[in-house]
Amino acid sequence: MSRCGRAGEQAEECAAAVIRERPEASATDCLGIQGAEWRAECFFSIAERLAKAQDRFGTLATCAGAGGYYHECLYHGWTYELQATITGGGRATTQVDKAREAIAFWSQVQTVQGDPLAQVWHDWWYFALNRNRPADLADCATLGDAVDRQYCESGTRMFVTRAITEVIQRPRTPPQLKARMCRGGYEAVAEVRPNLYVAHPDLDALTLPAIQNACVSARGSGTVPWSPIFIDRRPWAAG
Repeated sequence: MSRCGRAGEQAEECAAAVIRERPEASATDCLGIQGAEWRAECFFSIAERLAKAQDRFGTLATCAGAGGYYHECLYHGWTYELQATITGGGRATTQVDKAREAIAFWSQVQTVQGDPLAQVWHDWWYFALNRNRPADLADCATLGDAVDRQYCESGTRMFVTRAITEVIQRPRTPPQLKARMCRGGYEAVAEVRPNLYVAHPDLDALTLPAIQNACVSARGSGTVPWSPIFIDRRPWAAG
């Protein structure tokens, strides 16, 4: 940190990077960074660490200092906790009960536009199905609760759309491979992401629109309906 102090214009970026990499660092260390952007980046990185450690309230308190990263910080907070409730190698439907507490908590976030409960459930289903492939729409019928079945069915459909979109859009996908998936349809996608789902008419019907949307999105348009939209509820924001 003392060397960062001698880094001139890069001093605060340096300090944020050091704090991010030190496991013993805390949000208090971020207070020494004067610039708003790098101080917010520092708080964000500490909040992510707390979220991975499943320190829910520490995550919330630290996100409060994340400035322009506040909403993204909340999103990372709940996605890390949701992923911690999931194990792989089985069926996602057997793990629903483990997720209920985390989902009940994070769905109380009041800055999520639309239905926060559906948003968080759909995020959980994406992570759960991704770790327990292939997704099988028929599994949803094994759930006894009607609301659970509803979120399972809608979450499975969104999983197929999101998984196809993200495999095409992810930055590490080589451009030539991305172009082949956009030209070759689901067969080309399945080569890259095999065993994605059990064939079902409802899911089969989603593949082509998902590919088309992903290929358009890669050029800067298209939609990603699973991404949360946040609204600012602070009283002074409206003015």
